[in-house]
Order: sequence, then C-alpha cells, then structure tokens
Amino acid sequence: QHQHAYLQLISIQLREGCAVLDAALHHETELPLLEHVTDTAGYTEILFGLFALEQLLFSPRIRDLADQRLYPLLRRHAYGEVDALFRGPPINRDLIRRCWDDMHRVAASLRDGTVTATLLVGKLHALRRKNGVHRAIQELGRVHKTLFILRVISDPDYRRHIGRALNRGETEHSLGRDLFFGQQGIFREREYEAQLNRATCLSVLINAIVVWNTRYMMKALGHLRATGYPVDDADLTYLSPVLWDHITFHGTYHFDFAAPRKRHGLRPLRQVRGDPTRSRQA
Repeated sequence: QHQHAYLQLISIQLREGCAVLDAALHHETELPLLEHVTDTAGYTEILFGLFALEQLLFSPRIRDLADQRLYPLLRRHAYGEVDALFRGPPINRDLIRRCWDDMHRVAASLRDGTVTATLLVGKLHALRRKNGVHRAIQELGRVHKTLFILRVISDPDYRRHIGRALNRGETEHSLGRDLFFGQQGIFREREYEAQLNRATCLSVLINAIVVWNTRYMMKALGHLRATGYPVDDADLTYLSPVLWDHITFHGTYHFDFAAPRKRHGLRPLRQVRGDPTRSRQA
C-alpha cells in the first residue's frame, strides 16, 4: 500500500542491515507482513537465519551475485552447472540441532520486543569470538542464503519481483528527500527526541500524500468504470500513489477550520482531453 509504516533512527556508523528485522517485526500497521525486500547493504547471513526463525521471507537484492559463496550440505555432493558456486564449507548441521531451542528463544525475544534486532545483530557482528548460538544462527542463515540465491538464479519472475519492490522503496525515498528541504536532509538537532520528532513529521507528510493520491486515483478509476471505459484490474498493480509533481512543497498554507467543509472534501476530477479510448489504443 506504499505506506511509510515504520520509523527508526540509527547511527550512521551502524549498518542498516542491523535494523531491517525490527521493521519487519514491529511495523505500525495491521497488515500481516510476509516478506522483506532490501538491497545489498541491508543483508547479512545472520539476518537470513533470523528471518527464517521468525518465519518471514527475506529477499535482498545482492550485488555481484556471482562472487557469493554457496554452502553445500555435504562436500561430496555434485551440483552440476552451479557446482563452481559452492565454494563455502559444508553446513554444520550438528551445531544447528544442538542450538535449535536456544535459537528459537532468541527469536521469541525479538518478536516480543525484549531485545531489538538492531542491538542484537550489532552485538553479534561485533563479537570477536562467536558463541554457539551465534554460529548456529549463521549456519542456518547460510542454508537459506544458498536456497535464496539458487531461486534468484533460476526464477526470472522472482528477480523482477525484487526489483519492482526495491523501486517502490526508492521512489518513497525520493519523495522524502524532496519533502525534507528545510535542512537539506540533515538532522541538526542533538537530542534524540527532537530528531525523532522531525523524522515523525516527515513520515506523516509522506503518508498524507499517499492517502491523498490514493483517494483521487480510486475516484478516477470509479469514474472511468462508470463511463464505460475498460479498466483491466491486472493493470492496477502497476499504479503507484507515490506521486508529487502536482503538489507544492514551498509556500504558506492557511487552514480555515471554521469554514463549512464538503462531505467528502474532494475536488472535481479534471476532464481528459481528447478521446481516452484512442489514447489507450495508441
């Protein structure tokens, strides 16, 4: 639905991959989240393991895929044309079995909010000596990373799905950068509460624009159907309410709450110039 559904402030020294699981577990919507898509900077092998423990699908777009290492279950297995990619050591299945219960306790703590994924993943990556649970989560992540890369290689529709999801996210980032013009995208406040207040206001503005555009797009689609214009529901997946060329960001706005307001508060739709059927066929 193109919502800006989660907000979290993290240090610029912290890799963003440490925070992506918090967004998946604690997003502020009532929608069930099943999959999280990110780019290369947002993925680690540990995250593959944690997402699997939380029964969520993790779909990062990994740069330089041919340079990635895949991990076999047994070294003596042959994998045909992709055999050269299996350069990693065999999966330590015994370690995963021994730490299975402890790994699920960690997953339950993350789900309940006892500890944040940002803190946990950051601490795990900072450890010089990995403990058993840490290594077991990484081994489980290597299993799911290997399965994911094999699916990406063999399924072009899945690759396009990841690309479309990332493009939607980048479009929302572009909208946020255009909206956040006052300080040129820089948080100058030192207090965490002040930074969070500024970021929250930005999130509210993004969602307000998305809701505004969605209401008008639905009204336009209803008008087209009412006038007999053919609307294919399959085409609606390509529509996006993240549009802002028609919105003026600069200037002074005056809101007269005492004035009578219309029931729906929507302006009349603009008339389409020319024959819409001809433009659609062209």
